[in-house]
Amino acid sequence: MLKVVNLHFRYGDIPVLRGVDLSVADGEVVSLVGPNGAGKSTLLKCVNRILQPAEGQVFVDGRDAADYRRRDLARAVAFVPQQAGPAMSLPVVDIVGLGRAPHRGYNTAAYDREVVLSVIEKLGLQSLAFRLFGELSGGERQRVLIARALAQEGRLMLLDEPTTALDLRHQLETMTIVRSVANERGIAALIAIHDLALASRFSDRLVLLGDGKVRVQGGWKDVLIRSHLEAVYGVSALVGTDQNLPYVIPIRCTD
Repeated sequence: MLKVVNLHFRYGDIPVLRGVDLSVADGEVVSLVGPNGAGKSTLLKCVNRILQPAEGQVFVDGRDAADYRRRDLARAVAFVPQQAGPAMSLPVVDIVGLGRAPHRGYNTAAYDREVVLSVIEKLGLQSLAFRLFGELSGGERQRVLIARALAQEGRLMLLDEPTTALDLRHQLETMTIVRSVANERGIAALIAIHDLALASRFSDRLVLLGDGKVRVQGGWKDVLIRSHLEAVYGVSALVGTDQNLPYVIPIRCTD
């Protein structure tokens, strides 16, 4: 569903992405991990054409993303940003309804309404449906943005730090929803995330970015190795498992 080839991006004279290659298949969940400044969020924005790469190509469903009309790309790709942006005065049901904008036509209102209500129920947002978005907590807002992306019904979902503002319960619920949507609908998901344990628990693959490059990728057993973490994060860490799930405890800085 997604293929990124030799992607380069820079802010002015500062290189951020340096020849990134990766792919995400239908039904696959891939997590981008790495330190602050590694290029995770920038990569998502290049995929979604919010930012224009300096070099390289992004293919969505076998087609160069640069060849998509904006509306067609929005039908294919749903994006959950770190921050909410405008529309703070709208009620939650209308925020979620914005996800239907790329699909709207003369005879789509009934289906659009059905999708919005279904997503609100799936994410347990019924009690918030008519509250103003600007009145919500950070965690509640993040759940609403994920609901908007699900309502968009794209075949590729990009999520930029979707669990950062959430408590433990809602972190688990959010990642469970992303995983179940990928399994049930065959949606590809690319997630920028700092939490290595959550990423490992719910992802098919981890892609470890460092200094704008893919340092290593694969299952968590291939990525969460002390030497990899030290080289990329600059920390000595204890990596262990419990019930066949990993945990990472940073011990000390090494640089």
